[in-house]
Amino acid sequence: MYTHRSAALEFAHELSNPNFKIIGKKRYDSRSGWAGVRWEAELNGRLIYGSENRTTVPTPPSELAKILMRCGCQIDQSKSALYFAPRRPGSGMRIEFRYRGRWYEVWSPELS
Repeated sequence: MYTHRSAALEFAHELSNPNFKIIGKKRYDSRSGWAGVRWEAELNGRLIYGSENRTTVPTPPSELAKILMRCGCQIDQSKSALYFAPRRPGSGMRIEFRYRGRWYEVWSPELS
């Protein structure tokens, strides 16, 4: 069973892979008026999604991997690392975290 730390390690490994490619992005505005960006990526045929607030440009994947491993990264442990939600296809893993005043979320509908 995944723990938050093992999900973070798995995503950090995938985000730092040179074959990781962001294939789409879309800007959004939060309820509090902050701009954010949602992105879709692909790694060896597997889809991975992300969301970041207070930006309109996705953080480079390799930098996001480094953020996940930093001591100042606060992983939201109130959210399960495993999920099954009707608004997302299938079951998978996700991680939500905060770093330097910004929220990030990375998820995949497929367990690796």
